[in-house]
Amino acid sequence: MSSFRVTKYDPANRDSNGHYLVDDWTSVSDIGNGFSTGLLSVEEYLRVESTYVATIQQLMTSVNVKSVQVEELERYDTLGHLPKELQLSSGQDAGALSAPMRLAVPDVGRAIRAVLRETAWCKLRGESGFYVHFGYDFYMYVGGDLVVGKISLPEGMFAEQMESPYE
Repeated sequence: MSSFRVTKYDPANRDSNGHYLVDDWTSVSDIGNGFSTGLLSVEEYLRVESTYVATIQQLMTSVNVKSVQVEELERYDTLGHLPKELQLSSGQDAGALSAPMRLAVPDVGRAIRAVLRETAWCKLRGESGFYVHFGYDFYMYVGGDLVVGKISLPEGMFAEQMESPYE
């Protein structure tokens, strides 16, 4: 079993203590703010969010995990803090989740989007020890039968071998 921190943060931009050195956005609430990487627009946020969804779908497929179970679900009343463009779909994603529901590969994005948009939080657990945990600042932890050096991720996503602090 292997465990990884999978994020949009390039490990080449970390110091020797693991601190990320680039002024980059870390939350859906950063939409509209400027960073060294540029202004975070709704479109850019959605592009990165979709990359997170694609990453989990790709990893599930690569280890033959057909579905994950939603565990430890928490819901938050934060829809009003989201940009108008995200409110309706965010409410639908969070509202459609329940524990211990199972989500197939095409449907797992519902949970990932709800967590990344901070309208819900949960853990996802699949067959063969596969799991996905979410932390603050767009940190995602993935574990299971993933082979070091053979993890194929979408462009802009990075995997660092690390145990989940949520296990």
